[in-house]
Amino acid sequence: MPDKPDMYKLLKFADWVINQSFDGMYADGGDIQEQAEHYGLLKQVIVTAPCCDDCACAEYGEFPMHCYRKTYLNALDKEDARPQRGGWAPGNYFNRCIYCSEIFIGDKRACSCADCAYRNEPAAEKGNE
Repeated sequence: MPDKPDMYKLLKFADWVINQSFDGMYADGGDIQEQAEHYGLLKQVIVTAPCCDDCACAEYGEFPMHCYRKTYLNALDKEDARPQRGGWAPGNYFNRCIYCSEIFIGDKRACSCADCAYRNEPAAEKGNE
């Protein structure tokens, strides 16, 4: 699956978690991690050193090792409420910016994150803020 998170993948993951409880099953951390990776919510990377002071990986063995990174956090950082401009409009959908390739949250039809739209918009149109 591509690493672009979207609501469909999140809902499919949530459905899997709920079905575990409905079926009287138990999902341990490994099961949850495996399914989150399957649905593109986690991405496995190889790390050679702790990423921070509270690095959880450092407690599980020696470096280099596999670490799971949340793929949706960058998108949450790219959420923006600025008004529509160019290819940007606020909304609740995950999209990939055609300029910087970062995942952002915006309108269903938005093709640009707000940062790029505001940076790339010609000065003559900036009076419409």
